[in-house]
Amino acid sequence: MNNTKVIKQNPHIEIGAENYINCCYQLNNIIPFLKGKERYLFLFTTCKCQSLKSHYGKRFIVGYIIKQGFIDYNGHYAVCGITKLYSFRDAYPLERLFPNHKNIMNIRVKRLSHKETRKLLNHFKSKRNILRKCIEEIKCLDKDNKTCLGKKCEYRNECVRWNK
Repeated sequence: MNNTKVIKQNPHIEIGAENYINCCYQLNNIIPFLKGKERYLFLFTTCKCQSLKSHYGKRFIVGYIIKQGFIDYNGHYAVCGITKLYSFRDAYPLERLFPNHKNIMNIRVKRLSHKETRKLLNHFKSKRNILRKCIEEIKCLDKDNKTCLGKKCEYRNECVRWNK
């Protein structure tokens, strides 16, 4: 069995950015989102925490970025803005948003309707934003700063990882 640890660098929540360090989904997600009128970029992931038995292996919307602008970094763009993150217990199951989708694990990019967006925002309204707690956990787990550009980052002064 391979015990290689996967280092995920996006979103770079410490500066409130998605697509900052690694360039992905530029043409079908990031650039259309930046050009469009949409305000919310929802963040979703698969739960890999085995102790959360009812969540493990399932996909959840775990937060969102409220678009405030963009960063042009090394020829690609990142969305930046106010970031909200929630625990898996407070997250929104992706299968509940798309009950008729054949394979939830294949969803990478999806434009939401106003109704779907409102449903998600209402869901998170009463939930606790754990962004700072997540950043503290990242600092503990990533001693070598593999998920951060560190001193090379032009946003180091704004970075919550380095400045409390």
